[in-house]
Amino acid sequence: MRPFHLIIIALMTFVLSSCTSLVLKPADFAWPIESVLKVEKDGKISDSRYSFSVNVNELLKNEYASLPEDEEVSLRVIRDVNGYYFITAKGFRFVYVFEESSGALSLKNKINIPGIDSFTNPIFNQRSPYIQFVEQEENFMLNSDGVVK
Repeated sequence: MRPFHLIIIALMTFVLSSCTSLVLKPADFAWPIESVLKVEKDGKISDSRYSFSVNVNELLKNEYASLPEDEEVSLRVIRDVNGYYFITAKGFRFVYVFEESSGALSLKNKINIPGIDSFTNPIFNQRSPYIQFVEQEENFMLNSDGVVK
């Protein structure tokens, strides 16, 4: 082999080895308690404690036949150990699970809670590795895939 080829091979090995992904683990993204966030007039919710804000207008349109104009809407939000956001509110029919994606939250799952048509007083609790969902004196353990039996 010529020295030129050896230099090229050495450079390619160096470049390719520096392209391997760096993984820092384990990581825990969980919020210790839920945040109850008031929806602002522009459709945003925000929590300065977690540097979190998102526009939820599309979510509200999906849940409410007509958006409550005079009524204050507050969403309940919690994040699990894997970084998924669980969101719901009074009057919702589902618990929504979102994941981060390029400056947005993308819907991963819409969880139907068995036996409950509309939430009256939903509450989230962190019960790692699950999210505990309390509604109408019933407890459900959730993960990003749904209700855990």
